[in-house]
Amino acid sequence: MAAQSDTVLVSALELAPLPTAIPCFRLHAVAVLREWGLPHDLVADAQMLVSELMTNAADASIILPERPRSPCGCSPPEPHS
Repeated sequence: MAAQSDTVLVSALELAPLPTAIPCFRLHAVAVLREWGLPHDLVADAQMLVSELMTNAADASIILPERPRSPCGCSPPEPHS
């Protein structure tokens, strides 16, 4: 049985909510994983996963302009096209 290491590898990167954040984070993740010695195929898989997760997070965090509320507190219905 291989000996387990008690070393915990940690990396952090603070990003602004900008479109350029996704490729920056992807490059950061790849650089860190390579530095940590992960095999190329795992780095490639992680790169795809990071890209998908960051894209989903960016899509979910888009701040939309608030629509006016009616007197009852609910949003007005969407206009028909």
